[in-house]
Amino acid sequence: MYCELARAALGLDNVFQTTTLATVQALGLLSLWYQLADDSGDPSKSWGCLGLTFKLMQKLGMHRDGKKWNLPEEEAIERRRIFWEIESMDCWQAMGYGRPPSLVRPHFDTTQPFDTEETLGHAPQFFRYVARSTNSFDTPICPGLTLVYSWKHHYISEGIMNVLDQALINNSATTTTHATILKLDQKIRSCAIPLKLKLNPETRATADEMAVLQYYVAVVSPLYDLHLS
Repeated sequence: MYCELARAALGLDNVFQTTTLATVQALGLLSLWYQLADDSGDPSKSWGCLGLTFKLMQKLGMHRDGKKWNLPEEEAIERRRIFWEIESMDCWQAMGYGRPPSLVRPHFDTTQPFDTEETLGHAPQFFRYVARSTNSFDTPICPGLTLVYSWKHHYISEGIMNVLDQALINNSATTTTHATILKLDQKIRSCAIPLKLKLNPETRATADEMAVLQYYVAVVSPLYDLHLS
């Protein structure tokens, strides 16, 4: 129902002429919904919607850091948050589908939104997923600056984007060497992973479904795609 309402709302106005940050957020969420809810195995809707989202982000200049335009700090931070969330989605999809990313590193300079208590209005927290049946999060378990989004954006920048740029390029002019693969493997493995996303061999057999999924997405999936390439 909410997906239908979202599409109806987006159709009330011309998003190409009246593009706002809210437009980009709405299309990004719609793309994520298509990815998670569509069980047909066809990524066309999610991939296409995300591509449109990137074009509208570029129209708003979100690939350039707002500080260089002397934007108010609050607005610049909000633009960074939205940009890096969409960029993260695009990198994961590009790796999963074996397709080129929508934007490559030399063409953007938007800094990562390392949130602090001042910018958030409250202390950054790392929340733990409780259970699928409750669809909620419990009290924070890792106070301080280990906010999950900050870690995700750093991991995308230092790990996943390097794999896309150096290993998953497939053309006649570029050949990925075994040494490059090993170097990228080490780079991914050396990225610090929050304790709550780690899955130790001792606890793996008794871990809940969400913990296993988190570990697979964070560590196993990038390494699998890297060596499969």
